Amino acid sequence: MRDYQYVVWFRDHLALPDDQDRDWAACFVVAAENEREALAWGDHLARDYSRRNPDEEFVRSYLDSHAWVDAEPRVMAGESVADEVIGW
Repeated sequence: MRDYQYVVWFRDHLALPDDQDRDWAACFVVAAENEREALAWGDHLARDYSRRNPDEEFVRSYLDSHAWVDAEPRVMAGESVADEVIGW
């Protein structure tokens, strides 16, 4: 397993268009066998959050290979976690 820094951007449709927080990012570490698995699991969690919170639109996601990988929060690929763990 390797750690990958997952980044996802959401758009808050309850925020005004000129609100600097209308588009916001969440970051967490996904421990996975490879990049494809890490991105897929991060997307699964992010899309599930967006589905449960329809005013928070999933915009885009990526693995940040240039970031220093922080160990927290850390999610194992295939592991479901509470929203509070990720912090979104």
